[in-house]
Amino acid sequence: MKKRLLILIIILTSFHSFSQEKNKLISGKIIDSLGIVKNVNIINMNTQQGTFSSNQGLFRIFVSEGDSIRISSIQHISKKILISKKIIENKNIKIVLKSNTFQLDEFELKRHNLSGRLGIDSKAVPIDKRKKILNGVL
Repeated sequence: MKKRLLILIIILTSFHSFSQEKNKLISGKIIDSLGIVKNVNIINMNTQQGTFSSNQGLFRIFVSEGDSIRISSIQHISKKILISKKIIENKNIKIVLKSNTFQLDEFELKRHNLSGRLGIDSKAVPIDKRKKILNGVL
């Protein structure tokens, strides 16, 4: 009886092992309207594995069908791509990102007459009295 149970467990685990799809390595290139984009973060959301694009905008990452990858860069709008069978068969993907523009409502420019010498300038910078009192209390 124990022998039959052991054989059954071995057969079931082998079926389970063979039924799982292995991750495939795909490569890609990331571009925008100006050309290649370097240092873009690419993450497989299912496996939490990631990579960065090279100086030529190229990257490689392991994926399987149904995975989704997220492409993000501080200068561009993030993009999410669902990995299909076609992408895995081609083993190559080209991703076009849109530039992200940040607009400031207002900014304040303060003049401090700094000389560029840290020892002198650190003494000349105005001190926030509330912060000084708070630091003294803590």
